[in-house]
Amino acid sequence: MNNPVHLYTPVHKGHRRRLCEMSVGAGRLDYTGQAALDALSEELKAVAKILRLHTGYEERFIHPMLSHRMPGGAEKLQADHRVINHMIDLLVAHFEGLKANDIASERRQTLGLEFYLALNRFIAFYLSHINEEEENAQPALWRLCTYDELVAAQDAIVASQTPEEATESLEMMIPALNLDEVAKLLGMAQKNASPQAFQNATTLAQRLLSAEEWMAVKALLGIA
Repeated sequence: MNNPVHLYTPVHKGHRRRLCEMSVGAGRLDYTGQAALDALSEELKAVAKILRLHTGYEERFIHPMLSHRMPGGAEKLQADHRVINHMIDLLVAHFEGLKANDIASERRQTLGLEFYLALNRFIAFYLSHINEEEENAQPALWRLCTYDELVAAQDAIVASQTPEEATESLEMMIPALNLDEVAKLLGMAQKNASPQAFQNATTLAQRLLSAEEWMAVKALLGIA
């Protein structure tokens, strides 16, 4: 019997790690320092890009399977995505305004606190949303779709990514996964990607993992 295809959990683990790290960073930030503001601005924009791409992949490759097999099966998820993207837009706009040079230091600290609180409201909403996907949508997909259909959806998501997007996704996921999950992720790349793409993925994993972790992953993959 084939192992179940987890369309959500590996990438969501990466999202949880990245968002929690950003929350801690935003909470500790000195909002009067321009260099610190610029660094958080770049991270916010990078995470915004990742989440927008992710919701797009789900709407393109996963939601149709739910909708075709379950009346209204993806409606709440679609509605959540609209809220998620709107909240991201508001966060980015607020932070860019906060960076304006004519804002006094005390005012920046006040606006920084408002950004921090809004960021955590967004994270709370997003974490609830991805839990809904893992707890309800994923079991529905296992019940209503064949293994081959889920593998095809998984492969289509990977194939739709540019090399840059694939690297960003791996960089986000690998530090958040257990070693068995890392090996499965790289095994999928070994099976479906070009030899050069697989080599790039293993080089990235080796950089992100400790020497002991990388040895364990190589043993799971059966590579030297």
